[in-house]
Amino acid sequence: MVLCQATHQPAQGLVMVPLAGAPLRWRQLLGRHPTAPDAAWVVSQAKQVHMDAVRRSLVYSDWLVRNPGYGTAP
Repeated sequence: MVLCQATHQPAQGLVMVPLAGAPLRWRQLLGRHPTAPDAAWVVSQAKQVHMDAVRRSLVYSDWLVRNPGYGTAP
């Protein structure tokens, strides 16, 4: 058994199973230099990439539908 992010891509021989009751949360933070331009673009790209990964994970996509309080923050 191994703990991994829900967006982990499938691998032969591995089965993804959500933990009962959602006892853990995973958080990712983005950082940038204060003088870097267009922070909003970086955030939108990161959210898009995450949503693409969510779409590739049927187990996680289904879980998010049943647990609307989780997922990518606005």
